[in-house]
Amino acid sequence: MDDYGSFSSISCYFKQPANINYYWKFLLIIGSYYVLPSLQFVLYQSQELNNSTCYYNNRCKHDFYFIPAFNNIVSNIFYVIFGLIFIIIVRLNSKHDIDSVDFPINNNPALYYTLGIALIFEGICSGIFHICPSILNFQFDTTFMFLGTILTFITIYQKRHMAPTPIKIYSFSALLILINTIPLSGLSNGFEIWFWGGIFLLIVYLMIFGSIYLYYDQDYDLESVSFKQLYYKLTKINKKDIPKLILIIAINTFTLGMYIFATITKPNFTDWLLGVCIINLIIYFLYYFMQKIKNNEPINKIIYVWIVIDIIIMSLSILFFFKSVTDKFLPMDESNLLNKPCVLFNYFDYHDIWHILSAIGLFIFMNIIYFLDYKKPKNLIIF
Repeated sequence: MDDYGSFSSISCYFKQPANINYYWKFLLIIGSYYVLPSLQFVLYQSQELNNSTCYYNNRCKHDFYFIPAFNNIVSNIFYVIFGLIFIIIVRLNSKHDIDSVDFPINNNPALYYTLGIALIFEGICSGIFHICPSILNFQFDTTFMFLGTILTFITIYQKRHMAPTPIKIYSFSALLILINTIPLSGLSNGFEIWFWGGIFLLIVYLMIFGSIYLYYDQDYDLESVSFKQLYYKLTKINKKDIPKLILIIAINTFTLGMYIFATITKPNFTDWLLGVCIINLIIYFLYYFMQKIKNNEPINKIIYVWIVIDIIIMSLSILFFFKSVTDKFLPMDESNLLNKPCVLFNYFDYHDIWHILSAIGLFIFMNIIYFLDYKKPKNLIIF
């Protein structure tokens, strides 16, 4: 029980509903059905259209037989490798007898398997996208980024609360991914005011109902009774609930501020939406981490080391991400001006290094989340 990561992660204090296992099962089905048509589409683009719509870094493009730009594809293998390793780590640390566990944190392995699977599918789908990178299939590269971010949020949440049902999370994720494809497809051209108006309504809905559900453990619907319950809850806040209220205000203020920023600057919608999701996740992780410190829950020193290393790796990966070697949102001739020579082993370019470093960073972050609560706190704290 005292060895690092040796405790069984399913707590006898918090029994998650049986359908929590459907998180990873549903994701396997979703991923399988998503990969097959995606692969068919990009193969059609690259073969039937003779790569005329594909945005390659022609100054560092290494084909492998009939596979174009194989270096941009194979660099995604690290997502797959680290996803498999993470699943194995979770499996090896969740075999202990549940009845002997008195650790009051719910580290249910089902959601961690889901994170590993999401990382694997991100590698697969990113590899498929890079067969023929274009704005037509850009959603293939980002779908599992959205899913992984949302599932990581839920994974942290379920440590101290009952997890929402998988169908709710995947339905919301599907809506988010659908919204993301609208500007990519050009359907919002000429209707931007209506598109951003719809985004505003969605944000307001999530601010009122989604965040309140996550942090106050109660479902709210569009009816007067729910609003009365919400009003009562907010007017009867006790001292223990103040940190959660601050968290809600912080997340909602940031999200609303990002919406105002987007309406003024008109950024790339996919990057904007993904950025909003990721920073909301970071805010929640920091809140969870600080609450552990505030409530004197022990945190192993190695976690701090991992966090520092992860910050360095992810910062470097972001730097390489912004060293663009192509831009799918520019005309082809303008994008080709961004092409750069190989920088690693005379085979990989800056974007490949982004793949490698981000895979390592995500793997470390998932392990931080998994092992963060391995020591037993003095008292059960719900936050």
